[in-house]
Amino acid sequence: MDQGPPLGEDEEEVRERRVDEVEAEVRNQFFSGFVVLHEAHHEGPSIAGVAESSAEQIGREVGPRQFEVVVLHREVDGSPKRSLGLTSALLSRARRRDIDAIRGLSDRPRSAISGNSSYTASRIGEVYGIEAGVLMPSVVADEFPVRASSDEPASVGDMSGPYVVSVGRASWVKGTWETISMLAGSGLSLVHVGGGDDGDLARLLDYAESCDVGLWVAPHLSSLEMASLMRGARAVVSMARGEPFGLTPIEAFSVGTPALFVDEGGFRDTVVDGVNGRLLARDDRAAWHDALEQAADAETRARWAKWGRASIAELGLSPEAHSNRLTAILGVL
Repeated sequence: MDQGPPLGEDEEEVRERRVDEVEAEVRNQFFSGFVVLHEAHHEGPSIAGVAESSAEQIGREVGPRQFEVVVLHREVDGSPKRSLGLTSALLSRARRRDIDAIRGLSDRPRSAISGNSSYTASRIGEVYGIEAGVLMPSVVADEFPVRASSDEPASVGDMSGPYVVSVGRASWVKGTWETISMLAGSGLSLVHVGGGDDGDLARLLDYAESCDVGLWVAPHLSSLEMASLMRGARAVVSMARGEPFGLTPIEAFSVGTPALFVDEGGFRDTVVDGVNGRLLARDDRAAWHDALEQAADAETRARWAKWGRASIAELGLSPEAHSNRLTAILGVL
């Protein structure tokens, strides 16, 4: 009589499935973090045409799974999705496999590894124990022009009063729930761009109502609509955790809207507090409200916009500058 596979095999299958589910969850929630491996071929590097598009990069992107369990595995309101101890145990093998893979890549001859910000580079060192350079992404400037074109809509959405814009799929790691908490009592509404799970969005709408904060979840927007939405906002804000780089401050600088961001992660590479925007402590609600008041002042907005646009040039985020940095990296391999 066939008694089926041993109990141990069934338990292993369940464990494997849970590991796969957790790993898939990490990939989906933290797709923006990456390591770039640059390899010079034996006949020498070739980067002809790389400046034509920010998507044309020599190298390969590897999504690291080594993220903070306490951040990625929480519901939109911060409550754990499952036992954090169980999550950590399920990810232990994945962590070891990931570390071995990245160290193996770094040991290849004529290779270098870069992160997309100084924060990412430091995290690569902490997690993998290897030295990494910095290769910031490139930005196509005409998607968020300084002045609105004739094709840009005058307004987007049905916001009846002043509002701020937050970009990123609704989640705890993106700080969506905390952004609503922060706006309570400010008189400002929130436009959320990036969507999310239907259940999470319903919870956010209920929570915003309880905080007396207006919330509009924007549908998919074109670049022109996004530029118009940002241009009409009091500020562009983010309370995201461990953001590797974050293009949103750059987009805000481009259209001249104040950038108010949490003083963490890759935001420190682009925002200089009090110069081209504000970097603010996560839990200092009074400071956030003061910054939102600053963002309403016309002179402050103009000054931050001026220095914000200057910082884009200083950082060298054009496809051409990106190509030159990549040339320099490959040139020393």
